[in-house]
Amino acid sequence: MSTKSDRILALLEHTEMTRAQIARDVGCLPAYVRVVEQRLAGNCAAQRWLERNPEYYQKALDYKRVRYATDPEFRERKLDSDVRYKRERYRSDPEFRQRVLETHARYRARKREAAST
Repeated sequence: MSTKSDRILALLEHTEMTRAQIARDVGCLPAYVRVVEQRLAGNCAAQRWLERNPEYYQKALDYKRVRYATDPEFRERKLDSDVRYKRERYRSDPEFRQRVLETHARYRARKREAAST
């Protein structure tokens, strides 16, 4: 399965469609098509920075891998932010499900309180 950016790149390379037509065909905003088009041309600032500083990027990735492997709190935080993992854990872990429900209840209570004042 290809990503939206893959489909956009294929359409940009092989057709003469406008950004709006590609956006409609892929199911995104024309601005996203423009961003992907700029990335294709190498006009992405982050991409240019990474090309000029590969050792810094590699050092950051290595640090992240080491920290993930050695720091249980960091690993737990990263796993908690992963949607697929959350969905699976929500179904299988009743304590996690209870924590999520309590968090949502607190959020709704704060929202109601803010709306009433």
